[in-house]
Amino acid sequence: CEEFGMTHWSMTPPGQELLEYLTTPSTVFYPVFKALIDDGLVSMVTHMSGGAYNGKLAHVLAKNNLYCEMDGLYPPDPRELMLVNALNKDIVTAHKQFPMGNEAFAATKKPKTAIELIARHGLEATNVGILQANGETGIWIKNTQVRFSGKD
Repeated sequence: CEEFGMTHWSMTPPGQELLEYLTTPSTVFYPVFKALIDDGLVSMVTHMSGGAYNGKLAHVLAKNNLYCEMDGLYPPDPRELMLVNALNKDIVTAHKQFPMGNEAFAATKKPKTAIELIARHGLEATNVGILQANGETGIWIKNTQVRFSGKD
């Protein structure tokens, strides 16, 4: 990895930090997603793996003619940003490929109840926006000014 200046990047202190991030197991959302669905609290859930904000979220919203201005998202892990920088990704591409601090999203009409259920599963959640059917589609992430229509 050129970012760390050597073939054996994983032996450098920053490489060790990045390796720890890369080998951390993913959060398993099945139990909490199932509980949210079984309790009738959500109309949509998504895990922000490959495809992230454009392919996983904006595309689904666009298919349903929905739009969301998102604010108050969780910040990316510094090691995630290290990876983004090491791969020379710009902010738009980073949001297309990485969770950027937010592992999942759910759409609900009862955010307080959903957040309480999520907390009972040992996870943290916050309300980051309201879905709108206003003629626009996709998402706008206010703090980074990244916008995906979900149609590309």
